[in-house]
Amino acid sequence: MPSHTAACALIKLYAVGGAPWQWPTWQKLTGICHGLFPQDDKDLPPGWTRKDAEDIESYFTGYLNQGSEEDMQRFSKKSGTPAYPGRNLWNSYVQKMWSRWKIHAIIVDELKAADIHPQDILIRENDPHLTWPNADSYLPQIFDSLGLRIFGDEAFPDGSEVLRSALRAPLRMLIQRSWTSIRVHVGNIKKRAAEREAVARAAFKELEDGPAMKAQINRTLRAVAKWKECALLLYTPENVRKADEMLAAVQEMMEKLGAKVTKKKTVSSSRRICKVPEKALKILASEEDVSDLLNIYHEYFEAYKEDEADHPIAELDPDKATLLDEDGDFGMEMEAKVPTIEFWPRLGFKDGLPVSFNSHRHRAGITPWQDLSAFQLEPYEVMPEPLMRLRLHWHQVAGVHSIIRKVFAKAKDPAHTTGVLVGDEVGLGKTAQCITVIAFLNQMIFLQKYNKKLPAVVAERPFLGDSEKIPSLPHLIICPGTLIEQWKTELMTLFLPRSVDILTYDSQTDPKVFWGLAGPLHSSKHEFHHRVIIASHSVVFNDFKKAHYPSSKKARPWDFPKERHSLASTIFRQQYLTVSIDEAHHMRNPGNKHLAALRLARQAKIKLIMTATPLHTAPKDIAALARLVGVPYFFTEDSHTEEKADIASLRRLKKLDDDGAAVRAEKVVIVRRLQKHIIHNFLHRTSKSVNYLGDNLLPLPPCMDIIGLLTLTEREMEIMKDRAESAKADIMSSSNARIVTKQFYMEYRLAVSYAKEDPASLLPTFETLDEWLPKKSTKMDVCARICAHYLEHDDIDDVSFEGGVAIFPLTTPPKGKITRERRIIIYAEFPSMAPLLQNVLRLYSVESLAINGKISFDQRDKRVKQFHKEDSKARVLVFSSIGSAGLNLSIADIVIFFDQPWSAQDEAQIKGRAHWQPQYKHVKAIHLLAIDTADTVMYEVAQEKQDMFDAFVNKELKEDLRGLLKGEAPDIEEELDDPDLESVSVPKPKPKLKRRYKKRIIVEDDPPLAAETVSPLQTDAGATSDGGLSGTSGSMLDHDSEYEAGGERQRSFDETLEVNRNEDIEMRPPPQVEPRPPALLAEHAQSASFEDEPDQPASFTDERGQLVPDPYPELPNLGDMNLDEPGYYSTDEANASYDTSYKSM
Repeated sequence: MPSHTAACALIKLYAVGGAPWQWPTWQKLTGICHGLFPQDDKDLPPGWTRKDAEDIESYFTGYLNQGSEEDMQRFSKKSGTPAYPGRNLWNSYVQKMWSRWKIHAIIVDELKAADIHPQDILIRENDPHLTWPNADSYLPQIFDSLGLRIFGDEAFPDGSEVLRSALRAPLRMLIQRSWTSIRVHVGNIKKRAAEREAVARAAFKELEDGPAMKAQINRTLRAVAKWKECALLLYTPENVRKADEMLAAVQEMMEKLGAKVTKKKTVSSSRRICKVPEKALKILASEEDVSDLLNIYHEYFEAYKEDEADHPIAELDPDKATLLDEDGDFGMEMEAKVPTIEFWPRLGFKDGLPVSFNSHRHRAGITPWQDLSAFQLEPYEVMPEPLMRLRLHWHQVAGVHSIIRKVFAKAKDPAHTTGVLVGDEVGLGKTAQCITVIAFLNQMIFLQKYNKKLPAVVAERPFLGDSEKIPSLPHLIICPGTLIEQWKTELMTLFLPRSVDILTYDSQTDPKVFWGLAGPLHSSKHEFHHRVIIASHSVVFNDFKKAHYPSSKKARPWDFPKERHSLASTIFRQQYLTVSIDEAHHMRNPGNKHLAALRLARQAKIKLIMTATPLHTAPKDIAALARLVGVPYFFTEDSHTEEKADIASLRRLKKLDDDGAAVRAEKVVIVRRLQKHIIHNFLHRTSKSVNYLGDNLLPLPPCMDIIGLLTLTEREMEIMKDRAESAKADIMSSSNARIVTKQFYMEYRLAVSYAKEDPASLLPTFETLDEWLPKKSTKMDVCARICAHYLEHDDIDDVSFEGGVAIFPLTTPPKGKITRERRIIIYAEFPSMAPLLQNVLRLYSVESLAINGKISFDQRDKRVKQFHKEDSKARVLVFSSIGSAGLNLSIADIVIFFDQPWSAQDEAQIKGRAHWQPQYKHVKAIHLLAIDTADTVMYEVAQEKQDMFDAFVNKELKEDLRGLLKGEAPDIEEELDDPDLESVSVPKPKPKLKRRYKKRIIVEDDPPLAAETVSPLQTDAGATSDGGLSGTSGSMLDHDSEYEAGGERQRSFDETLEVNRNEDIEMRPPPQVEPRPPALLAEHAQSASFEDEPDQPASFTDERGQLVPDPYPELPNLGDMNLDEPGYYSTDEANASYDTSYKSM
């Protein structure tokens, strides 16, 4: 007998007193806020007419009047029953809306949370006789948790955690439907797995039988990667063994090509899949071929190992509020007017730095840990050009002082809050600030150990909780997996080599080994406070889930669930001196993620909770962040009761027809009440903040964003559609969304860069433009043309975008001397794409260089130096995020985002390569975003705006892409009984606007463009012959401006959006900014600045450019340290490395 459909289940739910359509939680999920059959036509569900509602209600009555379940099923399918127009109307409506409501994805999520996802059961039990788990044995386990999640508290009797009986049967129908859907898709995965295994084995056989050509190795790498994905989805011991054997063969082959393989797989010689002779690999054409293959290997097998289970593609909360309802800085009450030089003795800093810090940093991003010789200077030797003095900004030193002042107390107080919410804006250097706090604490432990005089900030506040002695415990840093390398690089940039032991704990690490007594943490030769652990978000969340049962409905957000097993040899048993949580807003929602972070925060003496978005979050999230900080009030019943009352109040006010005025007023009241509890443990500055001299914290010229929306060719879009369908097919059965997100990221986004018909083929090369143009990548072609345009001369007008194409203004020689000093940097996420991008640049007569994480430090240094040379022919540098951390490329003033990064923090880091001291030019950041692809979705998420491009993209496609990027499980589609019958006219997203503009939209005082300014011959393909443009519109507009179009209020986000990050409208031509004198630049350089003079160890330069005496002469001089002194690098003597730094104190 056929199973019930979702449409039938919803009728049964409706029979329970109209449930759940009258409940707020369900209303928020579905967007239907006034029930299915309201009296007022304007309150009808979207797309319904009064006739539709009457027909559907009649069908509901007929369905519910059937005598038995069998009769109901027959009635819903029309077989032998009277005609009811409402039947197909309702079925088609539910079918169209079901995926938008995300009910299936929520059900799958609940199955995972309860550890009863059918695929997980098969993997766990590994029973060859178990073809598929019996749903009846498992589904009741999630009735209550799922009911709470999709229906809310109203579905439960007062004081009970058990869902109402009348709701359980219809809910079971919905879960059974998803259970069946998963079974269908797992079957499809098994079929694909067999096919992919055969392809991978055939690829190995071809390599073994013949010469190892580049194309064959490339095809083998992809085949093994695709098979490995299927094997990990199925995850039976046999599949895992095969995947390990194939990966071991690939790794052996790559090592022979020169790759440094991390976490190598080992298998017995008898189980080797393939052994390609080393001689056969030498036949590869060139060093470039080998480099290309190493990059491809890295992208398929290494680059995204730490992709988060919950990627930064998340639903944006429409109920945001401002944490602090005033402007200005917070946490700087004592520091705001204090000069930098006065902080140094108060913190015990020598030359403005902790004693354990390096004195210089390298422009190419090299650290002393990697190449000490590059940093060695003779006494009073003029600083070589690649080196820069390492300095902290005033606001970073002041921030460290503020943090220490907040966590330490004047008197013994076990209840004192020893955490700080660090909410500085992106780009102000929270990472360096956090590391400086760690270095400060280590320095204090040394001073206490040898009874040395403590700096004033601690002498005035000597108590950390109930103790005057700072304990020797390790430091834990928790960050997104994609930021682990960035944190490691920053630690090595700041800390002297081997002064701390940097340990990485990620999803590739065995927890029992890592946390065991023989593991790297406990076997380190350093003292505990010299051990720094970097753990990824995903490994922390997964470890917590494995170690704990699900929480009960009655549990408070701070109640830890029952442990499944002992926490010994886990991250949750260790005590820490500091726990620093980066991107903490990912832990704000109640549940395992919040509890995992909270448990670790409770194990720390000091908690640093870092997020760049604390001011724009829902009121309930303020409580979550405050709990991580350790504010006592937010662990009380009073706070919980108030939070529930606030949610209920906002829910009621949303129903008022006042354009949200009452909701906004209520939020202000709530926020003001909450802020008084957190304000004393909050540190917040913005780019508009000023230092004690009244200067901006980062005195840089403006950085202007130019948003370029591009329409891809039909060829490209067809290939993109195929890649998306392939990703969707894998994700449908996955109980591990991380794997599929990575696969989608790779296959789909590589196609956005260059769409190959066969994804396993090599990237082509092109000798002429005639060869290139028919098979071009739109983004790559536009990128190359932009480079050629901006390199013509330094005063050339800006490129703009209209109608999905790039518009290049007429080039007229400037008056006076022509200068060609401009440098351009291009961010390309995938290093494997760099050779083709460089190929296309050459077609447009643009020479370029490229760096990535797979080239040596020497090669990276040489290329960066060449890029900086005044007479360099290569004035374009292509770089990826891997291998670019710490790079100072401020010689460039154009940043092109060929690929869109995941988050605002990543974007700020990329811009910061150029928008960094000593930059004195206006910087332009050009974002190339392909319309109707993940590009626009990712940009919106990074900017925390969900509907920026709704006027220009297919909204339904965008939501589909958003779901795939989030790893949501797509559902199967139910066939309509009679698809030709009339259906409800569900409002479809507006298609891309096809408009034609005769005149460009200009911001405020910009003069109208003359008709001859833009020639049709200079537009990209797609311009009409009369100069008008088909497709979407383009303009230069501020983020908040709007325009009227088609009688509706529309967002003014056209193909060009130029935004001055200081919120000043950028006018053209930009004013010239004179370079600031080195003395003024020194303080504000981002952790470093250029100096041409010899080092002056006996005195320092303040913000006014005046020499001042050493404020703390009793501390050792970094420049006088003998880094080769015996014992300093020794790992045989536990404490030698760090104590040497203080031996003269």
